[in-house]
Amino acid sequence: MVKPKKCKWCKNDFTPQNSLAQVCSYECSIALARSNGLKKMESEKESLRATKDKKKQESLVSALQVVINQIAKEIDKGCTCISCGCEMRTKAKSANDSKGVNGGHYFGVGRNNSIRYNLFNIFAQCINCNKDKDGNGSNYAKNIRVLFGDEFLLYLLDLPAIYPSNKMFRFELQEAITRAKHILKGVIEMNEVDTLPRTPERRWELRNQFNNYIGIYD
Repeated sequence: MVKPKKCKWCKNDFTPQNSLAQVCSYECSIALARSNGLKKMESEKESLRATKDKKKQESLVSALQVVINQIAKEIDKGCTCISCGCEMRTKAKSANDSKGVNGGHYFGVGRNNSIRYNLFNIFAQCINCNKDKDGNGSNYAKNIRVLFGDEFLLYLLDLPAIYPSNKMFRFELQEAITRAKHILKGVIEMNEVDTLPRTPERRWELRNQFNNYIGIYD
């Protein structure tokens, strides 16, 4: 004998015709199905919104990185590769030109996301070192020491500990992109009148100044 149960829609007690019945009537069955359908639709909409928000966030993260990398390259315009010391082509022959200029991170973005935008972690680097040699880290550190000295190298090595996290909201990313684009325009204009390549002291000074202005690493 099937025991009485409570209708999942109207909450009234009823005696089901079989143990699988959840509602007391056809009307309640339709109402429950409609309610479940609406919940599913809202869930799918929320999932879609979350996906779009994530893609928008990722797009802003990438956009900011592009501008920051370009600032580093413009500061270092005319300088040799930070790792191998080769002369680089400002206008690469192709996207894979080994002597083209990349913004090379000492601490890679994948493993140290918190300092991905820090200009002290990004120097002009040839595509061969950056991509084919996975950053050529040992020579990168060696030449940082030669150019900027032991104190700067120690500071660079401490960056992940100084800035262990960097969570930015969408509006913060948008504001940082605006400031970074303004800086980039200014550096390009400076390059028209400055003596290039810049001295190591000037490269350090500009990185410090622009880091402060962008406002991510206060």
